[in-house]
Amino acid sequence: MGDSGGPMTCTVSGQTYVAGVTSWVISSQSTGCLPNYPSVYTRVTSFLSWIRLYVSDWFRSCRALSILALICFLAGTICTGLKLFALKENKALLIAAVCTIVTAAICILTSDILLTQNIDDFSVNGVDADYGWGFALTLLGMGIAVIAVVIMIVNLVKGNGNGKVNNNDDEK
Repeated sequence: MGDSGGPMTCTVSGQTYVAGVTSWVISSQSTGCLPNYPSVYTRVTSFLSWIRLYVSDWFRSCRALSILALICFLAGTICTGLKLFALKENKALLIAAVCTIVTAAICILTSDILLTQNIDDFSVNGVDADYGWGFALTLLGMGIAVIAVVIMIVNLVKGNGNGKVNNNDDEK
């Protein structure tokens, strides 16, 4: 009888949010506007324990790893920018950039592995989820990050731009 289980959304000050779940229920225990008449919605917060029962931890882990990867990429980009433009002789910035970007790549790889192992858990109204462009872009970003790290490590090992080399010929 209706759109049972669909979201009930509200807009307050231009911000839309999910306020409840639609469901037609006739009950003396009804908490709707008119008890003993069909209720049209229920509060989502009343069913958080039930929702958490069916929302897997892998999804939360995937989201957390993706956020951590973004933070690490931003930190690595800032370190790289400082190394290239402001503090050219600071070897620690290059090491920090390498470490944060490697961490980001590992987080993306782990997140993508979790997603591919559990993609079958996603289904909305009988439509199965696919990987989409977001998945491809994360893999592309991870590949570019690995290439950047290799270039940085080669630069670090060669010693290019990582401090002055004392040359006795310049003093004569």
